[in-house]
Amino acid sequence: MTKCPKCKSNIKYLHAYTEKKFNFRISKDGKTEIQELWEGDYLTSFECPECQEELFKYESDAIKFLKN
Repeated sequence: MTKCPKCKSNIKYLHAYTEKKFNFRISKDGKTEIQELWEGDYLTSFECPECQEELFKYESDAIKFLKN
């Protein structure tokens, strides 16, 4: 079983968080406008489910870790 390198707990999975950023504003005519700030890659964080410490930023690293 895989062990968290920070808290040493046995873990079978990671928590994955993604963040997508937008500009959100009200136009002069009172309508809401939402504009995506970037397309494609999102900010990602892979965390230990026991200690909630971030272990990885890239999915490829998280996959390698869980396969070991």
